[in-house]
This record gives sequence, structure tokens and C-alpha cells, in this order.
Amino acid sequence: MTVMTPPTATARRATPGRVPAFPEDGIPPFVHALMPVSLPVWLMERLIGGPVRLDRGLREEMIEGLWEGDEPMDTLLDWMFAAGAREGKQLFEQALDHGVESVPEAPEPLRAFFAVIDRRPDWVDMSAVQEGMRALNAVGEVGAYLGRDYALMGGYLLSGFNEALVMTGALNKGAGRRFAETMSWAMDIITPEGMERFGVGFKSTIRVRMIHALVRRNLVRRPDWNAARHAMPINQTDMCATILANALVAFGSRCLGVPMTNGQIDAVIKHTRYVGWLMGVKGPWLPTSNAHAIRLLLHATSTQPRGEETSQIMAKSLAAEPLTRHYPYFRAVHRRLEHSRHLSISRFLLGKRTLDTLGVPSNVLPWYPVLTIGPRLAWQVAHRLVPGGYRRLCEQGLKKQRQMLEVFHAGAKSAAGIIKPDASHPAHV
Repeated sequence: MTVMTPPTATARRATPGRVPAFPEDGIPPFVHALMPVSLPVWLMERLIGGPVRLDRGLREEMIEGLWEGDEPMDTLLDWMFAAGAREGKQLFEQALDHGVESVPEAPEPLRAFFAVIDRRPDWVDMSAVQEGMRALNAVGEVGAYLGRDYALMGGYLLSGFNEALVMTGALNKGAGRRFAETMSWAMDIITPEGMERFGVGFKSTIRVRMIHALVRRNLVRRPDWNAARHAMPINQTDMCATILANALVAFGSRCLGVPMTNGQIDAVIKHTRYVGWLMGVKGPWLPTSNAHAIRLLLHATSTQPRGEETSQIMAKSLAAEPLTRHYPYFRAVHRRLEHSRHLSISRFLLGKRTLDTLGVPSNVLPWYPVLTIGPRLAWQVAHRLVPGGYRRLCEQGLKKQRQMLEVFHAGAKSAAGIIKPDASHPAHV
């Protein structure tokens, strides 16, 4: 087994085989995939909210980040497996749920980890974090559609993410289960008070962080993990790209008729910054503004290969997922309607070319966005103008998001309850 160590200032690791060449025009192909039609650079930057051309220096940093894991959590796991994984996991869960002080004679590695995450950084403005959560509540069902039919479907173009998913048996779960797990965590981090120390979002994020570290620990030791091509599994660069998908919320929401203000977008980024810190993303790659988030996102995704076999496997599975849902009545009609609805949103936001690349049906017209953008915009504006309307909009939006989660996976309301790796999963302890 080859032990992977992070690069140092004097010893830089080789560029992994998955990394594409620097684009001739400086614009990563993923940017074009996010646009339904070809646009001039200035208009793309205006719409997406940040610069789209790559900086060679930052891209080199992102390439080096492919060899970096999450040192605090990886160190905690070293202790846990040395002391006894099952017993160590129980102590971890007790410290997470009730505080490390509740663990009698808590081991030093456990205390050291919780000393870091329990101390909220000085730059965290919880009032802004909560405003960001409300802004994400207010988008309602649009948030779920953006997560599934825009960010996730478009993200499958970046096949570097897919390798770890395939090797952890994600294909055997089904697309609905996979997305429900992600959406469960996403719901937790936008639940009111969810990002307080003992809130459901805080705890879910730390649990997901541990699962990532367990998967990383397992895969890096497997003989079939191709480190020369894929570098470190669930590495810093890929974690950065994943957490920054929220930077696309403003663009996607506005496209679907949700008038998110610049102030609300800034609050969403502050929320994303804190979530990213809890997830283990390193400080320089935590966004300070929407433009900074877009810049980081595009540089991180520029290290990803495109159009490999796994991209089509994952995308086709997601596209077909509505055809297997369980509805209490008119099941066949509901399934066909939802299948068409999701494809119409992807067609509207990603365009025919991207869907063709992913191998999913692209002949569906964008009927759902076309029919709903006007009424949704009117509904959103009306609520934002009347006293108490925005509060009601947030409450209604959160309720709709929870209802959609139940459709994606019946009863899956919290990542703490749904993300429980079974015995065949690398993160099982």
C-alpha cells in the first residue's frame, strides 16, 4: 500500500492524471455547461456573479489540494481506530450530542478536536448566518429543484467526484436515496437555530465530515484506488467545490423567479463560509463574498475531468429516479409528471448540449419553468412587500422543502437519521 502524504513547500506532488489541461481561453468548460446557451464572457460574469477566467496560480493551489485530506478529523480517526473504533465512535457521538465535558476522562485527541469546533471563529456573524438560512428557506421548492436538477445533475459532468461514489457502492442505493441523504443534510443546515452548537445542522455537518474521513481512510488503503489518477479521495479541492455549490443559488433562483437580493446573497455566502469551516475546508478556501465563492468554485472544478463513463451512469440514474417513486394515488401519472418536470428544469438551466453529454433525455421542453416563473415571481414579490410577508414566505418555503424531502425518501427528515452507513459501506463503524 502506498501511503499518501500532503505536499509541502519543498516537495510538490505530481499532478494527478484526472486534471485536464489549462483551457486555451482560460475559461473552464464547466462554466459553459452551467449556461443553457453560448454567451459572451461579460454576460456570463454578470449572470453568474463572478469572474470566469482562471488564474494559473490559484489553479496550481487547487491541484495541490487534491492531495490534502482533513487533518483534524483524520487525526481523530487515527486515535479512534487505535483505541477501538466502535468505542471511540460512541465517545465521539456523546461529545457531539452533549458536549465533550459529558465524556468522563475524555481522551486528549477527542478533547483537542472538540476544542476546535466548539469555539466559533470570530469572523462568524450568527445574525448573518441566520439571515442566509432564511433566504434559503424563502426559495421554497426552488431550492430542492436547484439542488437536484441543476447543481447535482450538472455536477455529474465532473466525473472526479463520481469515482469515490461508485467505489462506496452508491450505485446500489439508487439515485433517490443518494439525493435524499444530501438533501437531508441541506435541510438540517437551513433549519432555524440549526447552526447553533447543539443544533441539528451543526451536528449533521460534523457527522458528514466524519463519514467523509472514514471513506477517505478506507479508499486510500484499497489496492484498486488509483491515486496517480484521482489523488486523495474526498480531498480539500473537491470538498471546496461541493460546499460552494451554494454560490450558484443566486443565479439559479433568479432564473426560476425568486428575486434574491444582493444582501441575501451575501448572507447565504456567510452561512456557506461557516458550514464549510465546520466541514473541514481550509481557511483560504472559505468564501468571503459571492464573487470570491464563484472564483473558488470554478478553479476547484477546473481540476475535474469531464464526460467519463461514470458521468452518464450517475446522470441516467438520477434522471430515471422519479419513475420509481412511491405516491399514495395515481402513481403512474405522478411518476411521469415528475420525470418530465425535473427534466424540463435541467433542460432550462443546463441546456440541451449538457443533457446530451450526460446521456439523459434532452427532447423535453422547459415547460415547467416557463409556466411557473411568472406566478412565482409575483408570489415572491407580493410577500416581500407586505408586513410579515417575508416571514410567512420563509415558513411556507421550509414546509415545502420538507414535503419534497419526504417524497425523495419517505421519513428522511434529518441526516442524523438517514446517513447511517450499512455494514458494506466504507464509513461503517
